[in-house]
Amino acid sequence: MTDTSPNMQHPPLGVGQILSESFSLLFGNIVAIAVAAFIPLLFMIILSGMTLGFSVSLGAEVADPTAANFLPLILLNTLISVVIYGIVSAIIVQLAYDAKLGRGTNFGAYAAAAISTIVPNVVQTLIITILASFAMLALILPGIWVYGVFAVTVPALVIERVGFGAMRRSSELTKEYRWPVIGTMVVVFIGAMVLNLIPQTIAGFVLGSLSTVSIIAMVLLTAVLSTFTYGLIGIAVALIYARLREIKDGVGMNDLSSVFE
Repeated sequence: MTDTSPNMQHPPLGVGQILSESFSLLFGNIVAIAVAAFIPLLFMIILSGMTLGFSVSLGAEVADPTAANFLPLILLNTLISVVIYGIVSAIIVQLAYDAKLGRGTNFGAYAAAAISTIVPNVVQTLIITILASFAMLALILPGIWVYGVFAVTVPALVIERVGFGAMRRSSELTKEYRWPVIGTMVVVFIGAMVLNLIPQTIAGFVLGSLSTVSIIAMVLLTAVLSTFTYGLIGIAVALIYARLREIKDGVGMNDLSSVFE
């Protein structure tokens, strides 16, 4: 039987330190993060604009659900977004560990690990998104809980190479720490939402003319801010995973990052 007495206390996750380090690593390594994320995100935004319309892809308008090609285009854009998210987040997770240790970046090794795990990454990301979406339909809290359970799926995948067992591994690691994990990620997502609202607000005014110059400017701005967003989320997830491995497995940061060497 599990001991649930007050004396059985778990080491703290260290939410404040994780958040502080996340922002510090983001701004201290913004050039490296831009190299990893900007071009893929720019490609994703341009492709979305070409298929759904730039006003929709940039958040100035909502896609028309009655359009004949609405569903296939949404599914295509979702799949492309998940693939790019999988690759970028896997690269940033690895980059975060080397940055924290003050080591140089190795984009070749990061990309190789990200690409080699892309299939289980995409499949499990889609599953998590679907589960969270259905949970959100009931209440907001269950949807957030789903993300808390599976928050460290990507680092578990690229660090431990557990393939389609990454969701299970994330569930094991986050057990007993899900509320602190959720609290950390809520703060991170709020920061990400603020960044995303900037181009959407500007787009509502600028894209009225739909001039080529305004569209190009908004696409570039959105890609830049998305780079910050993806970078912040990826770093926070990496640090949460590292802390959970330290608490539960006694594995230090050096041991985690050695898999990239």
